Formats: sequence, C-alpha cells, structure tokens
Amino acid sequence: MSYDEVRRFLTSVAKDELSSSEVCIPRGIRSFDDSDLTTIVDSAIDNFDQNEDTLDGKSLTHSMAIVLYQRTAAPEDIKGIPRTSSKALDASEYEELSLKRYAKPHSRPVPRGLDSSSVLEVKKGDTYMRSVLSDLFWQLTRMVMGEACSVPAWSGFNSVLCETNLPVATIRYLPFIHAPPSEFSTIFTTPLKLVAIADRLGQSHILVTADLAIWLNRSCGRNLTYLRAKLP
Repeated sequence: MSYDEVRRFLTSVAKDELSSSEVCIPRGIRSFDDSDLTTIVDSAIDNFDQNEDTLDGKSLTHSMAIVLYQRTAAPEDIKGIPRTSSKALDASEYEELSLKRYAKPHSRPVPRGLDSSSVLEVKKGDTYMRSVLSDLFWQLTRMVMGEACSVPAWSGFNSVLCETNLPVATIRYLPFIHAPPSEFSTIFTTPLKLVAIADRLGQSHILVTADLAIWLNRSCGRNLTYLRAKLP
C-alpha cells in the first residue's frame, strides 16, 4: 500500500468521524447501560506539542488531546466508510471549536457528597477488608525483603491477585482542541465537551484524568474537580 493511499484512508476516517454529529462520538464507544458497568466511559486529557519550539516561532502545534476509555471490547462495526480522493482535510470545511470563556467563581465549586451511610456500607464489606489486607501484605513484603524483593509493584501485584477477566478496553481519540492547553479557557472548555459526550451516551458522570501541569493551574484546574458539569 502506497503512502498516498494511507493518507487517503486517514482522511476518509477523519471526515467520517467529524460528520457524525455536533457531539463527536467515536466508533466503537457504546452507550451507557446501567446493568453493565463495563460500558462506563472515562477520559484523559493532556497537552500535545509538535515542534515545541522553533527559531522563527512557526510550524508549532500546541493543542489539547482527549482520549476516551471504555472497559469493554468494541462491537463489530460493518458500516463502510465513504472513500475520499483527498489526502488531507480542508480546514475551511469545518468550524473550529469555540472556547468557553473562563471566569473564576467567587467560591470554589464543591462536588456533591456521597451519602455517609453508603460509605459506611462499603467499609464494612468483605471486598473492602480483602483490599486492606492485600495492601498491608504488599507493603510488609516489600519492606521486609528490601532490595532482594521479587514481589512486583503495586499494580502488578494486584493484577496477579485479580480473579476478574476483563475484556480488552476500547480506546478512542477525539479531535484536538487547537488552543494552548495551559490556558484557563481551554481547560474549562475541555470538560464541558466531555460532559456533552457523556450526556449523549446516557452517562450522568464522567471521570477526567488530567496531566499534572494542567492540574496545577490552581485558578482553574482545581475548580474542575467536580465529576459533573452543567452545560450553559
């Protein structure tokens, strides 16, 4: 397959995704089902820097990248993608996402709290106690054995003990937000876009994992710790 044909294929896929609806839902992401927790969609955001710095300041790309995760295998999609002859997108055919202007609130938003009784029930459950004992065993083993320890790191240790067979997760990328990721308005617009996706999928909350540099924008990032945003 030639390089030009690969470019045409990627352009065809991009056009198909962008023409789906106002709210871009990538193929393979299923709608939320209350009876199936593997349909929950999480997200991660990070800065994307192509040619971070050049002598003349040209040919730079500083954008916000967004990824969706769903802990279930993507359904088989037999729908064909219309083929295009062009090898690149025409930017004039698509409207750039307008940023929502950020205005610092007078008081910091507080996430809705959990019912104290439900928290107590979780702490009384067998699953919670097994997790506490497992963590205690891991910590003691690593501490006692020291440098000769053959016990894997925390995530590897728990993956060995896990008895649940989960399907391969579905990972899908969203179009970049072409704005500096460190700007408050960019950080503010991104979760609003993700909330719109969650609404379309029928999911009342969405968990957003942010890059540390974005999170440390105290004036804006820490005010976005709520799991549910209300669209204007």
